Amino acid sequence: KITYIEEKYLVSLDSDADIDKGIEEMYAKFDGTCYSSKISINSINSIRIPQKTGYTFKGYYNNNIQYIDEYGNILDMFGKIEETIVLEAKWELTVYTITLDTNGGNSEYSTFEFTYYDEYGNRKTYGDYNINTYLVSYDWYSFLYWTHKGQEITNDTPIFVAGNHTLVAEKEANVYTIIYHDNYYKETYTAEYTYSENSRETFSTFEQCGFYVAGKELVKWNTISNGSGKNYYAKQTIFDKIDSQTRTIHLYAQLNDIIYELSFYSEDGYTLYDVLEFCYGEKTYAIV
Repeated sequence: KITYIEEKYLVSLDSDADIDKGIEEMYAKFDGTCYSSKISINSINSIRIPQKTGYTFKGYYNNNIQYIDEYGNILDMFGKIEETIVLEAKWELTVYTITLDTNGGNSEYSTFEFTYYDEYGNRKTYGDYNINTYLVSYDWYSFLYWTHKGQEITNDTPIFVAGNHTLVAEKEANVYTIIYHDNYYKETYTAEYTYSENSRETFSTFEQCGFYVAGKELVKWNTISNGSGKNYYAKQTIFDKIDSQTRTIHLYAQLNDIIYELSFYSEDGYTLYDVLEFCYGEKTYAIV
């Protein structure tokens, strides 16, 4: 027989929480009213719920019967407690969202969902979500990897935060290689340009690249040796012409003959008899 003094039954709350265990014990009377302590005279209708990293609280149970719901509300089942009882917390993996900051690039992905632990309670890695497949494309830059607060993320990196967070794409400026061909003696000259927003206007094609062909002058550069490709004129800004995804460009000098003039004057130097136009190496003239 239960006496008045013992009419409050101890209800132990086993939360298995790591952040906040909440209330660890309470007392219930046979009429279903609950108290925060055995000597308390003020009944309670709800409790502070526990908190656990990576999980959402789903209530307190005993033998699969729920006594307290996920919000901490005390349910009617407390009216059936007739002895000391232990209630165990049930937890569900919380689904969070990772936002992908492409850092000015383009990607078909902007977010993805994740859980901090797997079904066995093991902490997950970013590789579990194939982070390296979330690629970003850029003009003039290349995607390197994802970062969190400046730290590089690999497939083996444990997920940093049990909560919504943002990963930022790391990129580097592309290096473009231009190979100049004299298109005559088969000589080449190679130049490299690293893209920069601040200096993009300063990169231009070389005027001569040190090439010298007797009797020839450089008119332009072309992507095909016979001149049928895309033209690049000397001192033209490169980044306004090239495809940002083409890293190596071959340019072939397009040369024209230099036309020379040979003037014939009288012996006194005042009378012009004739002007002969010719190209270097074109003909041999006999002057008599």
